[in-house]
Amino acid sequence: MFVLAALVGRRSGPAWRCPRRPAALVGAALASTLGLAGCSTGFGAQTTELYTAPDGTDVRDGDVEALNVLIVANDAGSGTLVAALVNQTEQSDRLESVSATDPDLGPGAGTITVADVSPPLDLPPTTLVQLADPAVAAEIGPVVLEGDTVDAGQTLQVTLTFAKAAPVVAEVPVVPRAEPYESVPTPADTGGRGAGGG
Repeated sequence: MFVLAALVGRRSGPAWRCPRRPAALVGAALASTLGLAGCSTGFGAQTTELYTAPDGTDVRDGDVEALNVLIVANDAGSGTLVAALVNQTEQSDRLESVSATDPDLGPGAGTITVADVSPPLDLPPTTLVQLADPAVAAEIGPVVLEGDTVDAGQTLQVTLTFAKAAPVVAEVPVVPRAEPYESVPTPADTGGRGAGGG
């Protein structure tokens, strides 16, 4: 009996102490996990912030970056080029011309004419210039493309040629004239300037 009491006494002392240590470790691990998980929740968490991708194409390599390049459909067979041009250099440059083709058709098929960029559009150093800006459209006229394949839902290959920088080539979508592109200038908005308008 004495031996049994000694064994029970031994077990009861350490048996009560041992479960406390693992329980404390489990509790600490659980608390730190919940604390770390809480870092990515709340009103400022990245998962609660919306990101709206642009409709157009971005070309970020080269001395002049072309951002959100797209064509807004005007009437059937006509569209206005929209692009934010960023001169990344410390020297002025100029947009001298724009050309376009339909990549789904063979060379020479589906002719697309583009309004002359006249006068050439100045691109100051480290500055963004938006082709759809009404002030820019008033200066050079909207850059209008005309052709059978210039219609909402199509994709065209557009080449922007500069005085100093390498040309920018991008496949860009033709989007309908709807929000947020309803106010993009047309030749009618600028007194007929643009392709076919002089």
